[in-house]
Amino acid sequence: MAGAGSSALKQLEHLKDAYGGDAAGRKIDLLKVLVGASLSRVRQVTALHEILCFLRAYPDSGEVLGQVEGMLQRFRRRMELKRFRKELASSGIAGTDLSFPFFWFTAEWLARRWPKHVSIDWGNFDKRSDLVEMLHLLLP
Repeated sequence: MAGAGSSALKQLEHLKDAYGGDAAGRKIDLLKVLVGASLSRVRQVTALHEILCFLRAYPDSGEVLGQVEGMLQRFRRRMELKRFRKELASSGIAGTDLSFPFFWFTAEWLARRWPKHVSIDWGNFDKRSDLVEMLHLLLP
């Protein structure tokens, strides 16, 4: 269904900010095609995610909103996220890796909520020799 997904995505890109008439119904139809469609390019995956976020913020109807929210909740399970794991890193898409030098309080907040999903990238820590002196600051 790769071809159908590509075609549906292109149509939805042009239709996403159209409102009124049969726009909501057409969006629902395209979104339903994209639920099971396989996307063959990283750009398509990011485009779909951006469209879903846009439609989440500006839905035509309750039906569009429900369809979009369901797709966003399941987005992390899309096979393309595994296939394009490296290319999607730090994209901010749910289910992808995020590498960022968070401040202590943010890192601690994330670690409390998702302890199995937060780690320190020691390979990029460039002040290893200072770590012993900073340890008391890191462990309040």
